[in-house]
Amino acid sequence: MHVSEPIPHGGRDPIVRATQALVVVDQLALPPPHSTVLLPLAEDRTGRAVVVVDGTTDADAVVRCTEWFASVPECAALVVISANAVPMFDARHLDRWCEAADGAAAHGCVLLDWFVVEGPLGVSIPELFGVPPRPRWSSLAWVQIGWQVGGRCPGGP
Repeated sequence: MHVSEPIPHGGRDPIVRATQALVVVDQLALPPPHSTVLLPLAEDRTGRAVVVVDGTTDADAVVRCTEWFASVPECAALVVISANAVPMFDARHLDRWCEAADGAAAHGCVLLDWFVVEGPLGVSIPELFGVPPRPRWSSLAWVQIGWQVGGRCPGGP
């Protein structure tokens, strides 16, 4: 990732910015193609795990994965990254965001961000569509990440 951000320590350092969540995910080995990466956060916004669900080839997988993980009682907030699973630009992403956010909220969880990543670029779906900021969250619209399916990006970690 091309963001200067210290890596938050699980269970200790709160994750309150998109760059912090993405730097955690960037420490993973290359995620498999067509995968959804979930970063569940506790009430104090500290991370407890990184979950990779592979084989998420349809665009609506973000809704299913979000609702599934939001149902875990310890999950107070969630960041989701769709890695090369869906096209970056799809007018239906706003509907998917709303459905996933509502599904998370039904379980008492806040969906903080959903990034769709294609190759070395990613976009925040709520930022792209002008969704109001989520509580205690600082987002960004675009990011260039350090990995892509098929290998690391030139100049990436």
